[in-house]
Amino acid sequence: MIIALNKKNYMKNHLSKVILILSLITTMTVNAFSQQTFYFSEAGQKYFTVGSTKVTFYPNGQNILVHNQYRLTFQGDKNLVLYNNSTAIWSSGVHSSADRVEFWPGGYVYKLGYTSLLWNAQVFCGSSNIVWVLQSDGNFVGYDGYTTQGVGALLDPLIVVNGNPFAASGTAGGVKNNKKRLN
Repeated sequence: MIIALNKKNYMKNHLSKVILILSLITTMTVNAFSQQTFYFSEAGQKYFTVGSTKVTFYPNGQNILVHNQYRLTFQGDKNLVLYNNSTAIWSSGVHSSADRVEFWPGGYVYKLGYTSLLWNAQVFCGSSNIVWVLQSDGNFVGYDGYTTQGVGALLDPLIVVNGNPFAASGTAGGVKNNKKRLN
């Protein structure tokens, strides 16, 4: 009798945990994908935010952002490039002395050498609440407002874009854009 009771309690406890987990997964899936304004980060791969301090990337060839077949990379040749699979669809151009790309509060984007400005994306929005998103359509867009709402499966925040776009690569639909700016 005691063994049967323990098995019953064990099954009851585990069944309630399974139902809770399935409920959480369903809720996260609905939150992450039911509205266009939600962007779910998988270890920070689809967006990054700029608050009161700059965000800096170095030319190490690693992907900065990845979404579906699109990826933004600051290559070893000092070129910031957006790819659709293996085809480059936007780039900042090669600057051999560049050692970093900086995304600043206010929307400024610079490629810098040790002591000099080498490239300016020519964008500004004035906000210190910026989110840069690599959208599912291949467009890399800066928005001047976002909030966070809960967390996803990897404990990354769910981002709600509630601002206006102020900069874009112009590559929606995987279309190539030869401009070297984000506007």
